[in-house]
Amino acid sequence: MKKPRFSHVYFGIWLLGLLLASFSVLAIWHIESHREWERVELSQHLISPPILYGGSAFILVILLTLVVSLWLHRYQQWTVISKRLAKEKNRTLAKQAMEDNLTRLYNRHALNTYINKKLEKLAKDPDEAFSVLFIDLDRFKVINDSMGHLIGDLVLKQVASRLLLNARKQDSCYRFGGDEFVICLPGLHNQETLARIARRYAELICEPYNIEEKICQIGVSVGIATVADSSYTLAKILREADTAMYRAKKSEDSKVVFFDNDMFVQATKRFTFEQELSFAIEREQLHLKYQPIFSNDGEELISVEVLLRWYHPDNGWISPADFVPIAEEAGLINKIGDWVIERTCHVVAQLSERYCAQELPRFNINVSAKQFINGQVLYSLNSHLARFACPAELIGIEITETSLLSDSKATIDVLNKIKALGITISLDDFGTGYSSLAMLNQYPIDVVKMDRSFVKHVDDVHHRSAQLCFAIINMAHTIDLSVVAEGVETLEQLKILKTFHCDYVQGYLTAKPMNLEELEQLFDTITLKKIA
Repeated sequence: MKKPRFSHVYFGIWLLGLLLASFSVLAIWHIESHREWERVELSQHLISPPILYGGSAFILVILLTLVVSLWLHRYQQWTVISKRLAKEKNRTLAKQAMEDNLTRLYNRHALNTYINKKLEKLAKDPDEAFSVLFIDLDRFKVINDSMGHLIGDLVLKQVASRLLLNARKQDSCYRFGGDEFVICLPGLHNQETLARIARRYAELICEPYNIEEKICQIGVSVGIATVADSSYTLAKILREADTAMYRAKKSEDSKVVFFDNDMFVQATKRFTFEQELSFAIEREQLHLKYQPIFSNDGEELISVEVLLRWYHPDNGWISPADFVPIAEEAGLINKIGDWVIERTCHVVAQLSERYCAQELPRFNINVSAKQFINGQVLYSLNSHLARFACPAELIGIEITETSLLSDSKATIDVLNKIKALGITISLDDFGTGYSSLAMLNQYPIDVVKMDRSFVKHVDDVHHRSAQLCFAIINMAHTIDLSVVAEGVETLEQLKILKTFHCDYVQGYLTAKPMNLEELEQLFDTITLKKIA
């Protein structure tokens, strides 16, 4: 509603003008009356001066009363309209405070208010139990990255529209933030019913989106928390629903998961584990082990794989398979990876001072796919090679197939720059992922490390693994790649691999992982030339 066209300033000017005009008329009347009295005698006039002045004063009072009444009326009108405008503005602001700007769903503040009110009711009436669905869109980041944030926003709007159109009358839908949504279901805590409703919402969200002639497909993970007593708090409810949602995201079986207390125990342990891992470097709990790689006859030392280990004061030695994935998720992998590169370059530089560099084996460092983001691994290698004057040809990196499959263009660029330094690049655990030898031809790979699962049955000529080993070795050689067989544990395996013309072997048969002192003893045993 527009503000009325009324101003106190203009009205005051009009009132003042009216008063001045009245006084002017009265003054002129007074002067003319006196002139008239001077020309004639008082007895000849029908109206005496008191009557004349009294009449003028009466007229003036009437005018003033009229003006003041008019002003009060207009002021009252303006006051009523102002209050109405203020109420409408407050209602608009209150609505905006509870509404998500993009989707027009209720926002997080509205969710907090709703849950707190429900908890107050639940404290008085046990029948006020309710449940919360925490919904997260899977692969939404892919849409944002590949199609742009504008398309992503349109997807979010359509998700919100589907929720609103299909929600039960008593349910309320909220955008929690980003690609996360929450649905509150009052009066429901039966798991079977909740699961059915949650799956219906999930199916609706997963249907394809046709946006600007582009088909967008997303997945969904749903966590469910039920609230049956008033001892719950807002934070606890959201934490339980969120924890269940993340369990659903990791689950391969179900994308709808109910919270249970075991999840909280595991989440607490996970958090503690992350905290301890974050301090592992400062507390000097990380250590390097070294496992040699030999020629296919097991005699010539070719290279050494650098293995990371964590010695926990309470849990003992922890394998990287147990803590590296957590380090990647917690954002600690770059810090840990940089420490491994720094430590390896330092060790190799020291060994180069004791032994003839031309006879030292290459030291291969395992690198996570996360370290390729923003070229972090390249920066670390350049920095520490220069810092310790470490020969680059004595350093290699081992990457997984995951590294090749994520952002391949950027990865190829980083790998080419690493190779330009003189560093050898190996593909670890080949055969366990989705890459093919044809695909490897696009990458600057030097060595393929055949996974131990193929090597395990290589001595059984009737087993498919033996045939696969032979095929992998021959195909790798056709594109000039060397092959390392991992997990060699028996002489029979070694003999078969040699007949298959596998280039190198690694495993407990030839050497177990060892510390630096044991590695130097091995160097002395195979008579590496020392610098006098």
